[in-house]
Amino acid sequence: NAPSKYLEVHIGYKKGEEYIVERVKREKRIGSLKIEEGLCKLRFDIVDIAEIVPWLRTFIGRIEYMNCSDKKFYSDIEEMKKLYGVET
Repeated sequence: NAPSKYLEVHIGYKKGEEYIVERVKREKRIGSLKIEEGLCKLRFDIVDIAEIVPWLRTFIGRIEYMNCSDKKFYSDIEEMKKLYGVET
């Protein structure tokens, strides 16, 4: 068994954007979800963090917090933010 890695991510939303919560619920494939006012808190335990990147990319401008056990993931996210013009 390969050791699993983890990713914790908080996706923010504003009043009137509750569709974001529904989208996170509908589209999350693996992991756990806790919903708070204005925040969706997710945790994924997976072998290959890269498999979550395409899904996460769709929320890149809404990410308020991220913690990951895979250091390469951070450099990939920084590159993606540059491509999408998202400020750090």
